[in-house]
Amino acid sequence: VDAGADLPPNLAVTDLRLAEALPLLDAPATVTAQVQNFGAEDARNVRVELAVARPGAGPDRPPVAVEQQLIETLPAAQAAGLTFLLE
Repeated sequence: VDAGADLPPNLAVTDLRLAEALPLLDAPATVTAQVQNFGAEDARNVRVELAVARPGAGPDRPPVAVEQQLIETLPAAQAAGLTFLLE
């Protein structure tokens, strides 16, 4: 056991929500996400991707990437909020 090895990054999406409780069909919708760094070191160049799937999605109907955002630096034990617009 290598006790001196660096710990891997420990990041998680801790919250994901729609701005509107009941978004309208074919209308823009805003999605907010909270990303938490549970690690002991700052995380750099964290790519966050929002993907959307239709009901009944499976191997033959995978989620579709809608938007990507980059968090340049997420300090240890801190969180960052992101906003995505679905059009």
